[in-house]
Amino acid sequence: MSVLDDVQGLMNAGFDKAKIMNANYDGMASMLRQTAEEGFGRQLSRINLKVKRLSDTAKLPENRWPDAGWDLFADENKKIEAGVGKLVDTGISVSIPEGHVGIIFDRSSYPTNRGLERAAGVIDSGYTGPVKVFLRNCAGLWTEVVPGDKIAQLVILPTPRVTLVEVDSLDETERSDGGFGSTGE
Repeated sequence: MSVLDDVQGLMNAGFDKAKIMNANYDGMASMLRQTAEEGFGRQLSRINLKVKRLSDTAKLPENRWPDAGWDLFADENKKIEAGVGKLVDTGISVSIPEGHVGIIFDRSSYPTNRGLERAAGVIDSGYTGPVKVFLRNCAGLWTEVVPGDKIAQLVILPTPRVTLVEVDSLDETERSDGGFGSTGE
């Protein structure tokens, strides 16, 4: 199944196309869960995420609501000066199931309340080392991360097998090569 299948399934379930297309990952996952619970569209499969504590103080990821993101917690003290980025250890490692990827996203409140933004964050299914989150301090003052702080969220997404095909030209589209700002927003 592809994202297009998911979108078509949501439209068949009565969701507005504009709402679907403007949804972020959490919103899309919520709509897909709702359709699965109501018996519309394709059924979402449940996967197991294996998590290993690497220290006695590490907190396991939490998912308090039926949302897409699992909260990740700091497992160390880290002072982050203004304009600087540092890796923060979560004290865990994970085993992402084959055919999936883990994406580390900002928590919505963290950049707003603390001025810390996450940079980068792809966990491939073959990586089972320590999970660390790169946090950049965009605020004007230094800040400190302490063990137990919720610092990011982990979202597990399916990944299709992609075959790279070199071509001499690409299909024409309405957008063509219109990049940043090409939609007028």
